Amino acid sequence: MHRATHRRRVLRFILGLLLVVASGIRPVPAFAEEPEATDYSLPGRFALPWACGESFRVTWEPQGHWENGKATGVAYDFGLPVGTPVFAPAAGTAYFLRDDRPLETNFGHYIDLVVEGGWLIRLAHLAEEQSGEREVRAGELIGYSGVSGVTEAHLHVELLAREGHMWVRPDVERLDVLFGVPVADLVEETQVVNAGCAVSLAMDGEARLEVPDGPTPIGQPASLWLPLYNEGLEDAAVERAAVSLRGPDGTLSTVTAEGAWDVPGKGHAEITVPVRPDEAGPWAVEGVVLSVQGAAHHLPAAGGYLVDPAHVALVGLRTPPVLQVGEQVRVEVWLQNETDADAALDGLYVSGLTASHETWEAVADRRIVVPAGEYRRLILETASVPHSVGQWTATRVDALASGERLVLARVEEGLSVEGAEVAIERLEALPDDAATISLVVTNRGTVPTAPDDLLLWGEDADGWRDISLPGDLIGPLAPGESREVLLAADDYPLRPDFRLVDAGFWAAGEYLPLRLPPRLGYDAQASEPSEEAADSGTV
Repeated sequence: MHRATHRRRVLRFILGLLLVVASGIRPVPAFAEEPEATDYSLPGRFALPWACGESFRVTWEPQGHWENGKATGVAYDFGLPVGTPVFAPAAGTAYFLRDDRPLETNFGHYIDLVVEGGWLIRLAHLAEEQSGEREVRAGELIGYSGVSGVTEAHLHVELLAREGHMWVRPDVERLDVLFGVPVADLVEETQVVNAGCAVSLAMDGEARLEVPDGPTPIGQPASLWLPLYNEGLEDAAVERAAVSLRGPDGTLSTVTAEGAWDVPGKGHAEITVPVRPDEAGPWAVEGVVLSVQGAAHHLPAAGGYLVDPAHVALVGLRTPPVLQVGEQVRVEVWLQNETDADAALDGLYVSGLTASHETWEAVADRRIVVPAGEYRRLILETASVPHSVGQWTATRVDALASGERLVLARVEEGLSVEGAEVAIERLEALPDDAATISLVVTNRGTVPTAPDDLLLWGEDADGWRDISLPGDLIGPLAPGESREVLLAADDYPLRPDFRLVDAGFWAAGEYLPLRLPPRLGYDAQASEPSEEAADSGTV
């Protein structure tokens, strides 16, 4: 066999086994031969995988992918609609693949593009299935964006680096520019332009509000004026404008408008974009993207506006310093009307983060009137109760007015949740005895607890199952204490394909949910995951 042909076959075989797709999955060898060194100068020269001049919004950054176990490499999601042409960011070998893992989301139809210099570019959730492999040129059409493997259309773009014989996360400290865009500009809600086209339009001054004198009232509709100059000779027909705004709290948002604005060659024009500021303070314009005959033009921009606070002000907020698991959160709020007229709100909300970084919200879902010059005390309650211990925080207070939620204030108020929290740490067959199931339960709470009964709900091939375990199998548990219980499969309806969906326990006459393990079922046929499963990863 010719040596080059043998090399290609070895590479194809190993690449079909190895591409590590998520954090937490052990890397496997990527190449049979000594790999070349990774060239960190290349990623900045890769092209964005959509047409020249087009722009799309960043919908998810690498940190979110890593925290949720959705990527190994440096991954960005871009809001490409279904059917958008996708082009090769660089020349290399394209492997056309399909992700069949039974996960809530996966890559769907995707392409792994291996580029000389030690890089792999993954393009996922494509519209159509393709198979095989081939050499591709930079800029070659290789597919269309879609919604395969996910519920909302977007393009997943991921970059992995070669390290020895594995594909791993690149050294992010060495990546200043990706796909021709500074990494600092690749943040959520930012419009990213494939700037391979000449720009004929420019801002002719700062963006400003229609009425520039004085602050704008919070929640009031206004028009943002964009002065333009056409540096080209031909007229430009602007079809869409997107403005990136940085709010008072530092986060980015985008406002858009569609229309038919003509900017004559070597001439001036102004277009307007509607805004409705939902928070008091300074707003800054950070960039403008204009669509002209299907091509996108990114314009550096400046300007901004100041937004006045609401007539009703937050003057006090109090949360209970300590809360028990299962106890409803009640938040005390004091409002003041500083005007000489009654002020009305359609609702009030206090929101924040739980100990597990999930959002919680206490609500007063009713009409609230604060008389002129007076104070009003309100009690807001949560619809759900805390089921886990830890530190909660309240971060903002919103008001509902004319159908719009407005930020009254940003706060930092903490409360501690204490009590019993029982978690299932493991539910799986013993390695040497598939007929015996190991159930490990831990008290993650702050007080001792003694479950009266454990209730498990799940399903197998025969349908839905509910299993009750007497509490004396577990016994009392001190905070931090774990206990293993061995269950004979013959004594309980636990089939090999049983999938745990929910669980709870009774203690002292109160029902509380059980925290579930990352793996929600058990496999009585095998004590260790197969090589295929171990290499499958997460998306």
